[in-house]
Formats: sequence, structure tokens, C-alpha cells
Amino acid sequence: MRIGIVVDSACDLPQDFIQRNNVIVLPISVRIGEAVLADHRDEEATLSFLHAHVAERGHEAETTPFSVNQIRDLFLQRLVIDYDHVFCLTISKLRSQIFDNAMQASFAILNDYKPIRQAAGHTSPFALRVIDTLNLFAGQGITAVEAVRLREQGQGVAAIRARLEQLSEHTYGYMIPRDLYYLRARARTKGDRSVGLISRVGQCAGYQAGAARVSRRH
Repeated sequence: MRIGIVVDSACDLPQDFIQRNNVIVLPISVRIGEAVLADHRDEEATLSFLHAHVAERGHEAETTPFSVNQIRDLFLQRLVIDYDHVFCLTISKLRSQIFDNAMQASFAILNDYKPIRQAAGHTSPFALRVIDTLNLFAGQGITAVEAVRLREQGQGVAAIRARLEQLSEHTYGYMIPRDLYYLRARARTKGDRSVGLISRVGQCAGYQAGAARVSRRH
């Protein structure tokens, strides 16, 4: 069985890993003022964009996930032909709309794929599983790396799904922000007050099972 692995661009994995293992990326667009970048995990393009705009208006940055129609089109134009089963691993649904968009798109994909696969010479059914990793950034990447490992081992779909769902529930992601003032300003624009400022005390942001936790570090 041909198993595909899809992540969104918030998933913090090296570009060479993504390319080497044929991981498909759903881009998330970043807008700072009038400037817009569709993030395809191109490190040079992303850094150039951030260096040009973050200093002046970075706290105003907004992100836009792939829409329901864009996800549907990607699957029907390519993935239902290239794969028999796809795991779509998204950033926590509490941090982005992309999980909900992928879930909505999945209904249309599963309803419309048959004539497309048949025209490409595939008579077997296509299946899709959308999984909320309950994490973000590097924490989200752990689930994708495990999916690649299990696929390489030749594990079956049921075993892979069970392992990924179990791993999502037990993965802890941590981040020590370089610029706490910027992170706090960004969080406040979204109504998130989990990040505070304490004089001369750094903070470590943790994420697990969809919930953010902030702890002190000296």
C-alpha cells in the first residue's frame, strides 16, 4: 500500500528531511502589514521575509491556513492518484484552523475521488485520516518523524494510526523564546495571556495535549 504523509508548514522539520521522505506540506500564509509569504518550509525565503518585516510590525503578523477548497484540490489533483492512504498531521486545532479545514475537506475528497483514481488506472479505494497532533512546531514534528519511520518499516495503516494517535497524546513540546516581549505582544493580539513578563526571569513555553503551559527558568 502506498502511504502518504501530509503536514502543515508549522511542522518544524528540516527541508532535506521533508524532501527525502516525500512529506507533503500544506502551506500556511504569513501576513505582516501588506507583505504576504506562503510558507512552504523554504528556510531562506522565510528568513528573508522575517528579517525584512518583523522588526517594524512583527507583532501584527497574521497567519492563514490552507482553505478547505485548497486542501480538497491538492488531494483530488494529486494525492488520491499518488497514494492509497494518507495521514494528514496538523498543528493543534486550538492554534490553527487547518485541522478543521482538513476535516471538512476530507468529506468532499472521499466523496469525489473515485472517478479520478479510476481514470488514473487505480481500482482500489482511497482512504484519508486527519490527526490533530495536539502540538506545534518541533513537538508536531515528532509525530511526522514517527509516521515516516513506521512507513519505512512496512507497518499497516491500523498500526500506524494507533501509534500516531497515542504519540500525539504523550508528546511534550518546549520552546525558550529569544524575545519574550515579541512573543507576549503576539499572544495578546490573539487573546492569549499565558505569556507574562517577569523581570530578569526567562520563561519556557511548553505544549502538550493541546494545552499551553509556561514555566520559569533563571
